[in-house]
Amino acid sequence: MYIIIICNIRAPHGVLLRCITPKPHPNPNSILTLTLTVPLTPTLTLTLNPKRRTHLMASGSHHDDHDPASPQHWQPLLRQRHKRHRDEHTLSACRSSQLLKFKKKKESRRRIVAMDGAAAVASCLRAHKEISRVALWGVRAVHTLSNPVKSPKEVRKLVEVGLCQAVVGAMKEHPTNHGGQKHGAQAIVSLCWRCDAICAACGAAGACEVVAAALHGAASDIRDWRRIHRPYSVLAAVCALAGLPCNSEKLAAAGACGAVVAMLRVNPSRNVPIPLRFILEQTQWCVLDAILALAKHSGARLGAAGACEALVQAVDSSCEGQALQSKALKTMLPLAQHPDNRARLRKADAYAIVKRSLDRDGTGNEGLRIAAAAILSAL
Repeated sequence: MYIIIICNIRAPHGVLLRCITPKPHPNPNSILTLTLTVPLTPTLTLTLNPKRRTHLMASGSHHDDHDPASPQHWQPLLRQRHKRHRDEHTLSACRSSQLLKFKKKKESRRRIVAMDGAAAVASCLRAHKEISRVALWGVRAVHTLSNPVKSPKEVRKLVEVGLCQAVVGAMKEHPTNHGGQKHGAQAIVSLCWRCDAICAACGAAGACEVVAAALHGAASDIRDWRRIHRPYSVLAAVCALAGLPCNSEKLAAAGACGAVVAMLRVNPSRNVPIPLRFILEQTQWCVLDAILALAKHSGARLGAAGACEALVQAVDSSCEGQALQSKALKTMLPLAQHPDNRARLRKADAYAIVKRSLDRDGTGNEGLRIAAAAILSAL
């Protein structure tokens, strides 16, 4: 038998304890007496019946007000801990609203936003962003509240309460937390989806720098199928943020171009379970989407980072997948608009490789032929 004791509520000259007995005692009529020594607290004596899960009062010796172990000194610590548990329950309640979108009750989600649910989540994240569990549940709650479609009133509400700053702060506080980075990127995607105002607010809050930093850590996850979800989420955040020219410049300045090109050069793991092969394929597509989104405003920096050579290699190596090959050719087209990138493509023998892919196409893929013809004419 083992007993878990959680101190959560203060009481005069004592502590109200919640006792949890996961396994029943073989003799339920026995009475146990435990003597506990809690840091900064007096010695507590607790008498309980292991058959019942109940709240009991643990009495302690009396202390005067000047004693460091008196309740006047350690009760504020218990109040702070109780507030943290209460905030975690608030985030869990907001997270549970994700069930609403499966029931197609968008009006319920909007009612939560109208009732300051977003403000509660933002305040919890700001107050306890150093706690990894609170940060994880907080960014997941943001992802739920901001998904999928937002009215102008909801947009103003989400910006005013500071959800963008809260998500960015949580991701900055836990850069090595895999789940926090993944769900934080998903929250940024949900916030920026078809909303330039929130996208600009996220860029001003530092989301571009945080996402670019997450890209460097997610490049190695493509080889590990157990962590394949994080690269997909971070790349989706790059695509969402790069829609604005100012955000695209910030991403390029933070090193996102080099990180995306490095992810394009990585050979994914071949020992991927069948349920995750779709995610791996979508991640490869999302890498090309991120390059295409950055190429609209930062094509020169992508070329300097080696995107031209990486795309030529991708076209040459993806001869079996015509859809992926066509996507790589379409991604190469905006890069070829820059004179320096055209020189890099010619040096990488892009003309011969594109022409070879065009000759190999025996199915008459119209998209591949149009993209290849545009590349050949540009070169």
